[in-house]
Amino acid sequence: EEQKIFWLAFFIGFAVKLPLIPIHIWLPEAHVEAPTIGSVILAALLLKLGGYGFIRYNLALFPLGTAYFTPLVYIIGILSVIYTGLISMRQTDFKKIIAYSSVGHMAVIMVSIVNATYECTIAGVFQMISHGFVSAGLFFCVGVLYDRFATRYLFYYGGLADLMPGFSTVFFLLSLANMGFPLTSNFIGEFSLCSGIANSSHVTMVISCIASFFTSASTLWTYNRVCFGTSKLRFTSIYLDINFREQFILFVLIFWVFILGIFPGLISNWVYLTSIFSYVNHIENFEHIGLISLEN
Repeated sequence: EEQKIFWLAFFIGFAVKLPLIPIHIWLPEAHVEAPTIGSVILAALLLKLGGYGFIRYNLALFPLGTAYFTPLVYIIGILSVIYTGLISMRQTDFKKIIAYSSVGHMAVIMVSIVNATYECTIAGVFQMISHGFVSAGLFFCVGVLYDRFATRYLFYYGGLADLMPGFSTVFFLLSLANMGFPLTSNFIGEFSLCSGIANSSHVTMVISCIASFFTSASTLWTYNRVCFGTSKLRFTSIYLDINFREQFILFVLIFWVFILGIFPGLISNWVYLTSIFSYVNHIENFEHIGLISLEN
């Protein structure tokens, strides 16, 4: 009973940080009000503290509480993915679309981590790192457009593929990564997450995969509205493609997105080696209460 109480107390704090519904509404508003670099740091680094804290505290200190509340996390995670995917397709603010997409990705990560197996934990850490690169690149792309046109509303954009080909190419690659396209790091992360979830609950895995479709649909639709269609010159008459500074920053992010998609062992092996000594203690706790077998 004590573990249940403490587990809930820690979980509520980490769920706000991730965030999960229904305590997620601060994130889109924070991204809208923040400058570009603030959104990049928030999406790439600060959100991951929720997942890190859940691994280091909830799993390690409260194994009985984790086993008891696993179905609750499944339900909250699935609802978060479905809700954020649907609501992101109704947004007109560029930043809010990416923010709700981030909520959906972090929800799937939480559903995987709560399984408390080596495979799910490493997959969750890998996906958090991958999502950091992808979301940072997408928010930086929003900042590129905002610096030129001083607006984030999609109504004013269209036809950038003809007028800003460099930006459209970079944005396309990051959009593919956000959808989990093969050869990108998000594909490795999401595939590993779904494989780990399938070991404990096939129904949860199927629903999570179907729900992820909405996130991919909103990303693809956003790219279509921004880069294709008719150029709206009556709103934006001067188009400047990305400069050298912006090219360098985006190239570094895209480089790691594809490197980790082709060589995921750079992260997964490192996570395995650095976490094995600290992780073995609460792995034994889970074995003691009969959740897993240490041989497996």
